[in-house]
Amino acid sequence: MAMQANQDFLDYKYQCNILRRLVRKDLMEKQNAVALDYRNNPKHLWNYVKSKTKHCEVIGDLVVIEDNQEKTVTSNKDKAQVCVVFFQVYFLRSLVMILLHYLLVHWLLIQVD
Repeated sequence: MAMQANQDFLDYKYQCNILRRLVRKDLMEKQNAVALDYRNNPKHLWNYVKSKTKHCEVIGDLVVIEDNQEKTVTSNKDKAQVCVVFFQVYFLRSLVMILLHYLLVHWLLIQVD
């Protein structure tokens, strides 16, 4: 009895693996067909993209430190503003670091000459 149950389970897993391979192959063929036909039918491509991006993820409340106090930002407009300020500061720091590195390298090259 146990041997039969074990064999049934192995057959079940085998069939699941075959089905998984078929589904993945079908999906890959569909994606390739859309990719190859995008010049002739761009609407088909954009319908496929739209079908994959229908859900909208909500950004949760943000906690911001302002004047040494924590403030919770809940409105979408304020969340967008907080993100803009954050990324401006981040990219400004990155830009400053790149410029400082460039100036240091340039200064070292002048010193070597």
